[in-house]
Amino acid sequence: PPPAVPGGGGGGGVAPPPELLQLLSPVQRRKTAAELNAAILASQSQEREPKLPMLLKMLVWAQDQLAQHAVFPRINNLVEATLEMPPSDMSDQGSEDVQDRIDVPGSVMGV
Repeated sequence: PPPAVPGGGGGGGVAPPPELLQLLSPVQRRKTAAELNAAILASQSQEREPKLPMLLKMLVWAQDQLAQHAVFPRINNLVEATLEMPPSDMSDQGSEDVQDRIDVPGSVMGV
């Protein structure tokens, strides 16, 4: 008859192959559990705001800063990310709020 599984409770089970015995040892199980717990905790520590909306806001801000010094194609539709040439009359941009000019559905911007 095949040897019983260590700690098998007398159930008469089959012993695992030798290469798995090390993986089933209490030391290895504790090590694996600690690594898994660390990975889970690291994955759950998220920033207060997701990175994509913040990057999109930074893009709009950077374009506003550059627009004060140069004429360049802008990305106004952040979903399609198409470049658009600015209108020839730049004086009507005024002090529009950055959030008002972002053409993105609310679910993408977390609103």
